[in-house]
Amino acid sequence: MKKQIIIILFLIFFVPSICYSKLHFGIISGVKEKVKELKNKIDEEEKKVIPPNSPSADWVDADGSGQESINISNTNGTYASYLSLCLDGAGNPHIAWHDYTSENYEIYYLKWDGSAWVDADGSGQESINISNNSEGSCYPSLCLDGAGNPHISWYNYTSENNNDIYYLKWNGSAWVDADGSGQESISISNNSLSFKFPSLCLDGTGIPHIAWQYRLFDDIYYLKWDGSVWADADGSGQESINILNNSGHSYHPSLCLDTAGNPHIAWDDDTSGNYEIYYLKWNGSAWVDADGSGWESINISNNNKVSDSPSLYLDGTGNPHIAWHEYTPGVDTGIYYLKWDGSAWVDADGSGQESISILYLSGSSRLSLCLDGTGNPHIAWDGYYGIYYLKWSP
Repeated sequence: MKKQIIIILFLIFFVPSICYSKLHFGIISGVKEKVKELKNKIDEEEKKVIPPNSPSADWVDADGSGQESINISNTNGTYASYLSLCLDGAGNPHIAWHDYTSENYEIYYLKWDGSAWVDADGSGQESINISNNSEGSCYPSLCLDGAGNPHISWYNYTSENNNDIYYLKWNGSAWVDADGSGQESISISNNSLSFKFPSLCLDGTGIPHIAWQYRLFDDIYYLKWDGSVWADADGSGQESINILNNSGHSYHPSLCLDTAGNPHIAWDDDTSGNYEIYYLKWNGSAWVDADGSGWESINISNNNKVSDSPSLYLDGTGNPHIAWHEYTPGVDTGIYYLKWDGSAWVDADGSGQESISILYLSGSSRLSLCLDGTGNPHIAWDGYYGIYYLKWSP
């Protein structure tokens, strides 16, 4: 009789609880699946969205028709950011960026072959990942040599106080280090100092020049390879490695070389109390601003907004062109562009600055500027779920 009572009590109290738990778990699991499905749908829709305030029809994507292929990465909701853009002799864009698709920050690279975006070997995208290591690889800087082969420098994170600058080049069949054999010398800094935001350029002989932010003092450093050692702008030692020594915080250098091999550098700086875009060039004996005399016109943006992340390019006459982010806190982010015409900074149409703003957008942190053979600007930037690209076609 006692056994029967225990069985009855079990049926009354425990079985419903077990059933309820299973039912509850099933409901929760079903809800989670629906939420996951909804998120995936939202992600797919958001990837199709071109940022608000789309640019004018004068800006077109890589195929030259419209803006339907503006997104070149389509990274399925993962982080694709901090890109670097170069154009080859045919005017085709090459782009490097850091990407979290593999659940580790890696350096990715693609080029436009005239009809599709492909990796360095020119076939598909199976070798899109350049760094391919277990450490954090970020902030790539891309250059093309005379043969159109890509060279990439980036920041490699090993530990908090050990951040090396890495460099590889494509030799036509593989990614190799500076000596052209393997990758055993991939690290060019190889020490425990803290570097960030490298900017790479090659001179006419293919010699690398690099500018970067030294995080300890937030200054801009510059060195060039003289064939046997790394030297500063005057070519003797490294006593002038720091081009600024100012009281502000200096970030995001962008380096270009003129036909004489002299460096030009743009960066963002808060020395004035507000982040602005600064620019200097080496004239052979000193760092000077665009007019070639002193530093009185070092500030290019010169407004009350937050200006940052510049990208610098020089035209055939050696005049600088600069694109950057312009941010009004709580309002909007814009991509701005100006060029030096020999006496003043003007917008893309060459008349004044009324068209300084190319477009407004959200979710962008990095852009990259290049000029084609006719001097027209091409700009790529990162946005929500992708890498975007437009060119000026008046």
